[in-house]
Amino acid sequence: MSTDLLYSLKQGLDGMPDGVCFSKDGKPVLINAKMKKIMQTAFDSGDCDASVFEKLCDIKLKDGCRTEKNKDSVLLLLSDGSAWNIKTGTITDNSGIYNECTAYDVTELYIKSLELKNRNDRIEATNKKIRQYSKEMDSMIRDRELLDAKIRIHDDVGRALLSLRSYLYRQDKDRDSLVKLWRVTISVLRRETISDTSDDWREALSEAAEAVDVALHYSGRISDEPLIKQISASAIRECLTNTVKHAEGHNIYVNASSDNGNYVIKIKNDGKAPDKPIEETGGLNTLRKNVERHCGQMSIEWENGFELTIKLNVKG
Repeated sequence: MSTDLLYSLKQGLDGMPDGVCFSKDGKPVLINAKMKKIMQTAFDSGDCDASVFEKLCDIKLKDGCRTEKNKDSVLLLLSDGSAWNIKTGTITDNSGIYNECTAYDVTELYIKSLELKNRNDRIEATNKKIRQYSKEMDSMIRDRELLDAKIRIHDDVGRALLSLRSYLYRQDKDRDSLVKLWRVTISVLRRETISDTSDDWREALSEAAEAVDVALHYSGRISDEPLIKQISASAIRECLTNTVKHAEGHNIYVNASSDNGNYVIKIKNDGKAPDKPIEETGGLNTLRKNVERHCGQMSIEWENGFELTIKLNVKG
């Protein structure tokens, strides 16, 4: 190869933005200006051959420089903030085998990858806080529901005690009504420890209903999804209490169905119809809050007899 051709080739390589080095037997044969600068920054020497880069991760670098191992290459991070993707290999011609090393400028890509990693770390940290917040909210909701239930039980027991006191002092109350009131109260106390999501919730409700001379009639299928099962059980239980206390009914009809991806439960009784709109206090108020908390809908009809309707989204 002529001297002019080699000179032109050298000028072309020196004008490249990436580093190139060819060596043979530890001696550089062809190296451009960019590779020399990279070597001087990393090793304080411009006379290294490609074999140095083959063990780059094991070589001590100048202060401020470090390496990161990739799948098929090594990332060389220099003290000036630049990042270079180092690849090594060999080429063969008639004169023998040469070591080849190339250094590609990936500074911008590396910076973007760091920004993406930092963003992902922040997102993961935020998601972790959200998950923790969700757990705490679930716990708070359960505690609030338990408190509402205990308040309702306290009111029911207090009402029963006042009725008993009045009966004992004046004996001017109907004994059968007082017995029925205490049956309701006892059934409430019995079910306080029964979970709405336990496998025996229907049996427990049936026992509570039987204790106050009420029969439960089901049509359709109660969903096995825990949230829907819990809300359904709470609704049936609340309707049972109100059927005995207000409607003087003996049968409760529960209908479960699906409607455009929604789970719908309707509950009515055979008792007397309310003479005015239902005032949602105590258990009904707690039930509505629980339904709406989970993006459901609840409505009550009263003019033609009490009927409670709850609509919930069915997951999956």
